[in-house]
Amino acid sequence: MPRITLEVGLAVGGFILTFVLLVLDKAEKLEGPALYVLLALAGIMTLPLALNNRIVTAAPGAWRYWAQGVVFATVALLYTAFGIWITPMVKVTETAEIVARLYMRGLWPQPPATSGEYKPFMQEFFYDWVLTIVPEGPTGNITIVVKEPSPREDDRIKVEPDIASLSEPKPMWLSGFEEPDREPDYYERVIRFPSGLEKDRPARITFRRPIRMQLLETTFGPRDFSRSFDVTAERCRVVKISYHASDQFATLMHELEALANWRYSGSNSPPLAIRKDPDAPLPPLAPSEIETTLEARCQDATCKKVVVHQLEARVNRP
Repeated sequence: MPRITLEVGLAVGGFILTFVLLVLDKAEKLEGPALYVLLALAGIMTLPLALNNRIVTAAPGAWRYWAQGVVFATVALLYTAFGIWITPMVKVTETAEIVARLYMRGLWPQPPATSGEYKPFMQEFFYDWVLTIVPEGPTGNITIVVKEPSPREDDRIKVEPDIASLSEPKPMWLSGFEEPDREPDYYERVIRFPSGLEKDRPARITFRRPIRMQLLETTFGPRDFSRSFDVTAERCRVVKISYHASDQFATLMHELEALANWRYSGSNSPPLAIRKDPDAPLPPLAPSEIETTLEARCQDATCKKVVVHQLEARVNRP
């Protein structure tokens, strides 16, 4: 019967422990620092066999130390890769789109009528910039730093779920110091999820900006839609999926043009009138008048199809 040496026994135990830890991690039965401590222990258990195998011990002179260094680095690299693999990932995806809000008005159905037909007559536009944060497992504190070239007081910000803190825009300089005699280089806003996120509770951050077209020939540039972000997450590795700013600007302008010229009431109907300033007050509703709104978005970058949803209604009951 072959004799099992201490090195072989430790290595076999290390391999078994590694397999068990990987299974427990994927089953979400073991997590946190204990998982990484045990994984490091499993790697250490394989070192005696790795450093004292026949190939290494047979190396002459100084080559033996070189071979031991290579073997040690290989084991360390392998278990480091295991550690990265089991570290929960947080995927942060950046998207942007143009949203059209359609307005319809008419009288509230009078008995015996039970329904009414309302056609859109006006639209206004918004620029939606969205971050979707999807964790693979429980996370620690997540911090998102959003950077913009200029402060925008008219941004409407929605964070789902509503468990994050949100700072006001702060002027920043590239030097890292406050420079009172210079205009800020950019402005940053910090969003924090102090209690982290769960696998079944992703987050969505939406910055909605009204698009104002006060002039007949309003022009926009990439700077009007420029925004960048950084993300850090405790006990997690962050994977950012972002778009190229210049390419996205061209897509946004295509969406704006397509939505502005869309025929919502049929191909023979004219495009809807455009409300120049979404923040301007609307005419009040008459007695028994109802106002409904819908939001329209391009289905994809080609904007050959439009998706309509988010129905809202308001009525002025006499």
